[in-house]
Amino acid sequence: ETAPNPIAFTVTRSANQVGGIVVNLGWSGTATLGADYAVSTSVGTLSTDRSTLTLAAGVTSAIITVTPVDDTAIESAETVMLTLNAGSGYVVGTASADGTIADNDSVALPTLAIGSASVTEGNTGTKTVTVTVTLSAASTSPVTVNYATANGTATAGSDYAATSGTLTFNAGVTSRTINVTVIGDRVKEPSETFTIELSIPSGATIGTGTATVTIIDDERKLMAAEPAPQTVESTAKLTSDANRVSTVREADLVALSAEALRRWSLEHGEAPTTTLLNVKIELADLPGLELGYYEDGVITVDVDAAGHGWFIDRSPENDVEYRSVDGGLLAFNGVAAGRIDLLSVIAHELGHAAGLEHHETGVMSDTLATGTRTVAALASVVPKIASVPLMRSEPDVPSALPVAPMINWTNLHTDVPPQIVVGKAAKAPAWQSDFVNHLARTEAQRNPNASLRVQINVAPMLLTPLSALHSIV
Repeated sequence: ETAPNPIAFTVTRSANQVGGIVVNLGWSGTATLGADYAVSTSVGTLSTDRSTLTLAAGVTSAIITVTPVDDTAIESAETVMLTLNAGSGYVVGTASADGTIADNDSVALPTLAIGSASVTEGNTGTKTVTVTVTLSAASTSPVTVNYATANGTATAGSDYAATSGTLTFNAGVTSRTINVTVIGDRVKEPSETFTIELSIPSGATIGTGTATVTIIDDERKLMAAEPAPQTVESTAKLTSDANRVSTVREADLVALSAEALRRWSLEHGEAPTTTLLNVKIELADLPGLELGYYEDGVITVDVDAAGHGWFIDRSPENDVEYRSVDGGLLAFNGVAAGRIDLLSVIAHELGHAAGLEHHETGVMSDTLATGTRTVAALASVVPKIASVPLMRSEPDVPSALPVAPMINWTNLHTDVPPQIVVGKAAKAPAWQSDFVNHLARTEAQRNPNASLRVQINVAPMLLTPLSALHSIV
């Protein structure tokens, strides 16, 4: 485009030089006459619109000069074509010639950049993650660039919806967005990623051409339903530290694991798999309200049940500490009422080991409250009560319930240290509970058909010693 560097076309006539001649001219190419170049001649005469060239008598040739217009626009090289059109008094020999106007502006093209993003997955339905593409400077002409998603650890179709297309930045626009649909699920998994890549730019160059989109898994670990009271210090911690008083033994974990497996078998009607039988249990000081989690064959439980303290059931084969209320098991007083049930936590994590995911209710619920047992109730041990707890003493409890009152003897033993979970040996003799809770009725009166009953084992026997299947770290 530099003005001192013009294009020169030479027009020559080989005969009939006696008189003057008017030659018809045509201009074409990607450059525009007037806007991109000017036309002049030192021999002959050009018409105002530069469509004719007049050669006087005796003049055999003329040089037509094309001078580029030097502007500041960033543009591609442009062409200029001169064509000799047919006319009167001459025959056209070589009909056309062309030249190129190269752009001399050194300003760099704007740069495209795509930014990374993240989105929380969700349990169901879909979510939209938005990724932004920016242009380093506004352009005077449209800029385009192609984009497409690509799998990383996330898979198109199951984790997100693949997408591709072309972004257009109109003149003056410096930002555009790309929307990608993310598919929710309840699968407990690591966070996953996919990428969006830019390609084939026009009117710009690519600076940052790849964005990473992170899908954050929101399947929580098993959590306490609420924080522990700050004024109450945990009194039942799981610990393997020999210098501290421990209220849990390896035998306790073995017994609780065996009971959780037994109830799992009863509920599902099948023996535990090898995976379940080989699960180990470890202890850790988990953050916040976390109670436990399962990963790679190991159940990790918090040392103090998120500050609430553990209820370690020394007789897990029954649910005598709990009452069945509206399909759930609740403890209304005693040690179990104020602590987190370790049996329920172990059963929950064994569910994950078996491939189960979180559910809104039941043992696979992602939260657990104090005084609650979520494993399947043993109907033969826990009597069904229509939403009325037996241990309460409110005056509105009906007095004509067709059940005997239950007495919890645990609280009578005040000499038991508070950090120790009371076991069977510290409770009242069995005959006292049996005598009072059954209103002094004899076995024959309580069970008139006892002699006609046949006992059948409905649960599979666990023949493998569980003490070899669990460990405390």
